[in-house]
Amino acid sequence: MANLRLLPLDEILAAAEVGQLMKQIQALGVDEVPEGDEVIELEESISDDAFDDFVDRLEAHEVAADIYLPVEFEGRLELGETRVCSCFALADALEELRDELDIDDEDGPELADDEELEMELVEEQLHHAWKVFARAANACVEHHLSIHVVS
Repeated sequence: MANLRLLPLDEILAAAEVGQLMKQIQALGVDEVPEGDEVIELEESISDDAFDDFVDRLEAHEVAADIYLPVEFEGRLELGETRVCSCFALADALEELRDELDIDDEDGPELADDEELEMELVEEQLHHAWKVFARAANACVEHHLSIHVVS
């Protein structure tokens, strides 16, 4: 099961890694990353299959990352094996995914067989993943915390 955690960047990365990341961010024109001091655990987990499928969709929008920061910048940064993106870019991709996944569609299709039932379950899991990521993106901005994707 995958989880999203909101916490200060220095609780995710070592001090040297934070320094390297700050240099990369400053090179993009961002002066500083606002940092809250609390830790927020999102209560809901995402199943591994739904998480993998959802991350593939984020990857198609070029915003799949291990850490999302509460600042705006273009593109994705890499710090060793760790991918870092803006939570604002995540929020933009989530808006596009809302349409792709028909998140606002409350009337589900009529089901005729087991295959359609299975497809509806997959859609429900993707909707759940979308909602968890959307709550995390909003909290990231509101509380000035980084999102750490734990899978």
